[in-house]
Amino acid sequence: MAEVITTAFHPDTKIYYRDDEGIRRQISFERLAAIFKSVEKPVIVYSLTNAETVQEANGVGAKSTVLENRQYAVTLSNGAVILCTTKTRFLMRTVNDHLHAGISPITGFTYIAAESLAVGDRIIAKNEAGYLEITAVNSSIGAFQDYIGLLVPMFGNFFIDATGTDGVSVEIVASN
Repeated sequence: MAEVITTAFHPDTKIYYRDDEGIRRQISFERLAAIFKSVEKPVIVYSLTNAETVQEANGVGAKSTVLENRQYAVTLSNGAVILCTTKTRFLMRTVNDHLHAGISPITGFTYIAAESLAVGDRIIAKNEAGYLEITAVNSSIGAFQDYIGLLVPMFGNFFIDATGTDGVSVEIVASN
């Protein structure tokens, strides 16, 4: 059975990938989808292993996958705001008594969909603390728009950018 893409981000959201020269770069999901479409082969992204090390992995299915009119704006403790869909899943450092938390069968990490996130939850991040705390979760309904998803079958997750209001880039982890 093929895995379904449920995690999808606003096209301007930044993701980390390895370019053809082997250089680690940050690009928008929209650009990543264009690269994936043009080469029709997996793109190399960065994932978190169950040993909590960063590993290169194949990303597949990078394309507009979800047409949504409900958008979630997840605000993090560094001031970053991540725009995503209802079912977008994040890997969590700690959760506050969630009934809707899931466990990744690949890594064993806990994940929560945007619609179930709560203030105080902690998303796994590459920073000194090892997490960014959620300070607000807001949903809004507007015009339908495309969101771009990605699958990383080997590890089930990938790093996206969460640049704070101070201009410092911090990487957080999203789940397939």
